[in-house]
Amino acid sequence: MIDRRLNYGRHIIRRFLAQAPFANVLDIGAGKGDDLLSARAINPQAALHAVEAYPPNVALLRGLGVDVRGLDIEREALPFPDASLDTVVSNQTFEHIKEVFWVLHEIS
Repeated sequence: MIDRRLNYGRHIIRRFLAQAPFANVLDIGAGKGDDLLSARAINPQAALHAVEAYPPNVALLRGLGVDVRGLDIEREALPFPDASLDTVVSNQTFEHIKEVFWVLHEIS
């Protein structure tokens, strides 16, 4: 049996978050919030933000206290003031994006 959890690099994201102080983290394509829950475990006071469009995941994330925004990340600006986020993660998202440069521009 294949353990598919090993294929998503979550351990790398957890290690990165543990080494970099953060107060506000954004997950683009947050899914069910696994990476945001890692951020919460490392810094329980951090503000958690997500860009997610799938309605069941939006409801789940909101139930976890995550600020969820629905938008077309390939065409719409991220709705956060410049320099307001410490960390941006996006796990298993970029392989689905055509407008990679737009998204990277918005993140930067």
